[in-house]
Amino acid sequence: MSAVRAQVDVAVHPRGTSSKVLSQTAQRVVFDSSAFHRSSMPTPYSDKGYLITHIVESFVAGTSNVVLYDKSGRKAREAAIWFPQSIRVVITSAAVTSDGRIVASGEADKEDGTRAPFIALTDLSGKVKETVQTKDFSPRNVCVAPDNTVWSFGGTWWDEVNDRPLSGDILRHFDFQKGQLAAYIPRSTFPDHSSYDSLSEMRCSANEVAIYSRSVNTYIVMPYESKISRLYEAPPPPGLTLTGFATFGPNKAYGVLINPQRSDDQMQGLYFLKLDDTTRTVHWVAVEGAAGPRTDVGTVIRLWGADGEFLVLGRAQDPSGVSALHWAAVSEK
Repeated sequence: MSAVRAQVDVAVHPRGTSSKVLSQTAQRVVFDSSAFHRSSMPTPYSDKGYLITHIVESFVAGTSNVVLYDKSGRKAREAAIWFPQSIRVVITSAAVTSDGRIVASGEADKEDGTRAPFIALTDLSGKVKETVQTKDFSPRNVCVAPDNTVWSFGGTWWDEVNDRPLSGDILRHFDFQKGQLAAYIPRSTFPDHSSYDSLSEMRCSANEVAIYSRSVNTYIVMPYESKISRLYEAPPPPGLTLTGFATFGPNKAYGVLINPQRSDDQMQGLYFLKLDDTTRTVHWVAVEGAAGPRTDVGTVIRLWGADGEFLVLGRAQDPSGVSALHWAAVSEK
C-alpha cells in the first residue's frame, strides 16, 4: 500500500492483561442451521438486528439469493435478486436498511457477454424496487448508513490491453434516487494485482464507514461528517487470521483472530483495534475473557457483528456449534 509507510507495531496482550473485558452472555439463540451450512454461501454477518446471508451465483429467476434471519434465529425475509434477460446474477455483498429492506450488490450477466454491476434495494416483501447501475465500478462490498444511503468498497474495471486496473476511486457513496453522490480513495493506493476488495469486511455505524481489507492488511475509516478517509496498516499477529469484524463507531472496532493451524494457540480470540493516529497503525489488543485456545469453553471464535450495545459472537465448545449466537458486551476493565 503506497499511502501508508509507517512501521507496523502490533501490540498483543494475552489473557488477563487487557484493558477491556467481555461480559458473560446476555442472550444466546440457536439459529436455523440453513443460515450457515450452504457451500455456496459466504460467511453471514449481523447488522441492524438481522443475520444476513447470501448465495453468490444464481442462474434462474426466482432463486432466493439473499436471506435475513431475525433475533429469534428464524428466517424473516428473503429476496430473489434478478433482472430481465440475465443468464447469471452474482451477489457480492448484502446489507439491510434501518426498516428492514434488503440492499444487495453484484453483477448481472447477459447472454451477449454484457456485464452490468449494480446495487439493488428491495421492499419489505423482498421485491427489487430500486437499482443503481454502477457502470465502471464493481461494488464488491456494501453497507447502509443511517440516512439509508449506501456506501460501497470495490474496484474499477480492468484494462485488458495494458494489464492493469483503470483509474478511479474505490470507496463510493450512492443514493437510489440520485445515483452516485461522491467517490474517494484512488485505485492506485493499492498494488495493481492486489485483491484488496475481495477479502474485506465493511460496516456502516452511526458515525462512519469502517473497512478491514484482509488481503492488504489495511483498516480504513471514513467519517460521514468530514468525509476524509484515514488508512491504517493493520497486519494481525503472526499465525493469526481475521475471520470476523464489528464496529460501534469511532475507536470502537473489534475483530476475531484465529490460528487455523493450531487450536491450542492462546493468542486467538476477540481483539480490540486500537488506532495510532501518529503512525497510522493498528494495535491489536486482546479482550479479557475472550481469547485463548479453541478447546477452552467461552473463547470467542466467531464475530458475526454488532447489535445495539452488544457484539454478536460465537463461543468455543458451545454444544450447538456454529448455530449458537451469543450477545455480549465489552466494557473497560
